[in-house]
Amino acid sequence: MGNYRDDKLEKSLGRFRIKKIEVGESEFDRVMYKEVLRSIENEWGKRLQFAGRNPRLNEHETIQFLQIYKRRKEVAEEGRPADVWFLSTETVLEKVYLRTSHKWGKPPTFPLSAWAGFLDSRLVFEHKNRKDVLTAILKGSSTAYGLPEPEEIVRRKAFGENKVLSDGEAEALQLAMTDGSVIRRLEQAISKLRKKGSSRDSTDEIREFEEATAFAVGEVEEGLKEKISNLEGRLSEYRKSSAGERKELEREIEKLKATIETLSTLSEKKKKGLKASKVKKKNK
Repeated sequence: MGNYRDDKLEKSLGRFRIKKIEVGESEFDRVMYKEVLRSIENEWGKRLQFAGRNPRLNEHETIQFLQIYKRRKEVAEEGRPADVWFLSTETVLEKVYLRTSHKWGKPPTFPLSAWAGFLDSRLVFEHKNRKDVLTAILKGSSTAYGLPEPEEIVRRKAFGENKVLSDGEAEALQLAMTDGSVIRRLEQAISKLRKKGSSRDSTDEIREFEEATAFAVGEVEEGLKEKISNLEGRLSEYRKSSAGERKELEREIEKLKATIETLSTLSEKKKKGLKASKVKKKNK
């Protein structure tokens, strides 16, 4: 299509009923626009051959990046799957995504392995077997891209799927997730898992992810213990207070202790599982 004139391209898009949307930077939150633009400029700046790159190209890519997430939000609000991708082999957009993957959820570009598989199948020229389309897409589709954000992973692992957290539990979770070493270790594990995709030899990445999650849950447990210590201190001060206030504190302490007991049980099971996995791998 590189040989087409603009008017011929317009006709081709119309013939295939492709909707063209004009988008400008004013469509997006100014702070977020500047953040993404800086990241794109920084990524291109690492490549010496692009030192004199036209700044307008960075602005266009920033708009492309943000437009994908805008469209995903719109279709999700309509109750449809947010399967909106930028079809390109451009890796800079993916690198911007990987800087704060917990914020973006999944990359804006079509998974590279699927794109490569699609081109490799030569479906651009031959339409003999439509099942090849599905096969090519499945090659690059990874369930790892469907992973929730790190905080949500830890919350589910520590407290279960649908539990409403008490103030103490929520504080312990928040405290753990503000620890740089916890969030960094978990994000790195998630990133490796996503890069590996759905291949069969991703055992090491899965184990690293599970260990990072267990480490984060352990930090939540420590936060709960600290919360209990604080509550017990307050309880000793309230000995002369009303029976109702003392009872309320005692209930909160018992609830947090029960949570810690559950977390300790989970940790022991996880340790045993990881040991068994390592032994099995060694035997192989």
